Amino acid sequence: MPSELRGRRYELPTTRDHRYHHRHPNNLMTLLLDPQELGELLLIAIPVVVGIGGLVVSLIFGGVPLGVLVSAAITGYVLVGVYEWTHFLIHTAYVPRSRYYRGVWRNHRLHHFKNEHYWHGITNDLSDRVLGTNPDQREVPRSETARTLDPGPAT
Repeated sequence: MPSELRGRRYELPTTRDHRYHHRHPNNLMTLLLDPQELGELLLIAIPVVVGIGGLVVSLIFGGVPLGVLVSAAITGYVLVGVYEWTHFLIHTAYVPRSRYYRGVWRNHRLHHFKNEHYWHGITNDLSDRVLGTNPDQREVPRSETARTLDPGPAT
């Protein structure tokens, strides 16, 4: 959501990009992370998380072998790839074959076209089940802002 400070409205680039994505869900050029976001994720966020995790484990249990840290980083990179590929496929004409992927596909489309406050998962629905944002779609009203993510007045 945009914020206001001293009469000026501020918004994170990721928030702005997400709003554009909801307005243009079939624009395949806006589905994946842009190069800057991808670079920040792959070159900063994953190494920092692995480093901090390795430090915490080292402080509690002793040293962590380098191979474990490299494996953790590679796992992070693979998970980002799976996330991006899954999100890409959801927005193409690809028809899901498996029951699992059909559920992910359906939920993400409900998020885009029915109500943006539900069905946030891209590769699974675990967080939606934990947070209660995975209700039966028949119980959820259609949102007027699902396609625009109109934030209304800045707060």
